[in-house]
Amino acid sequence: MRKYRLLVADDEPAPREGLAAFFRNTDCGFEVVGAADGGLQALAMAQEFQPDLLITDIRMPDMDGLELARRCLELPHAPKLLIMSSYDDAIYIKTALRLKAVDYLFKPLDLSELTTVIQQIREQLDRTEEEQRQKDIQREKLNHSIGWLRRHFLQEFVVETYAEDDEVREKLDFLNMKLPSEAKYCVVCVDVDARDMQRESGGQEDGLSLQGLLEDILSVHGAGYVFDYEKNGYVFLMMDDEGDSEGLMDAAEKLCREVIETLSVGGIRATVGLSGLAESRGEIPAAFRLAKENVKARLILGSSRVITDYKTAGSEKVELAAAAKAVKENLVASDCTVLEKAVNQYFDILGRRKEISLLYAIQCVSLLVGETMDILPSLSGKEKEGAVIQQETYD
Repeated sequence: MRKYRLLVADDEPAPREGLAAFFRNTDCGFEVVGAADGGLQALAMAQEFQPDLLITDIRMPDMDGLELARRCLELPHAPKLLIMSSYDDAIYIKTALRLKAVDYLFKPLDLSELTTVIQQIREQLDRTEEEQRQKDIQREKLNHSIGWLRRHFLQEFVVETYAEDDEVREKLDFLNMKLPSEAKYCVVCVDVDARDMQRESGGQEDGLSLQGLLEDILSVHGAGYVFDYEKNGYVFLMMDDEGDSEGLMDAAEKLCREVIETLSVGGIRATVGLSGLAESRGEIPAAFRLAKENVKARLILGSSRVITDYKTAGSEKVELAAAAKAVKENLVASDCTVLEKAVNQYFDILGRRKEISLLYAIQCVSLLVGETMDILPSLSGKEKEGAVIQQETYD
């Protein structure tokens, strides 16, 4: 039988010792953890031993039983209360009831009545303990599934604009997630090379360990969430609820570089796409789409780089324009060796950048194609034939 802790408080030795002896000699599911001769001593024992039941007299010299009961109810482990007194006083009884005492017994105690009350209290404690056990089981189950629920919510959240309503707030509260509606956000999409993942994990999927690694990186650079999206893809949702837009984007850039560097140490290539700034929670889906589109630029630029859509190219455009002109001039000359050198120089300029916009990359490739295609009609037959062959080769 489960033994509950019992504390007795009475300034009179006879009833105090008699109650203690009764419970020690009776198999009623309680063990005496303390027998105090006053309210102050009883309070100290209650703080130390955390009893499940307090049986106290009302009138004691240093602290009466009702004040003791009030103080014990404020403890983290509040005991059930059983009040006893020699006084049939309506005020005492009403006060005891307000304190939610289980019962009010008169001295001298009737042991049969006491046994019945104690049995009822033990049954109440059994029910309370079983309810708590069931809650603990449910909480453990929820803790096991909370990660999946958060992941599922975020996967939907980044692709669908949610209305700012009570349903969203309730979901966030239930999942214990922080996504303030007016915070600043940015999105980072990571595409991991599947072949590298399989090689490093011996052919076994290693998503859980990679997820943990990415979470560690995020914890260094800012607040937010990271979750998997599609096969071999991960998303960082970074935020700043203090309005520091520049600080958020700087942290995101550092995170992107660390992701690539950390994975490369493990022999894993990754392409990272960074969105621009999302001014509120409602702009997250648009930021996600931009980051995801930027990742696709790996088909043009190759992997193991950061691709972003909010930086300008600056003076690089001048270099590219000059290189494109050189390609055009050598195409007219039909010198394959020199032409190949000019084309390589053009793409070497792009290759110097660790971060490049998908839109910018497409524009640069279009510039080169446009420079070479618009001279085809002006070439002679032989030159035109050679140029077309060369153009197809470089395409």
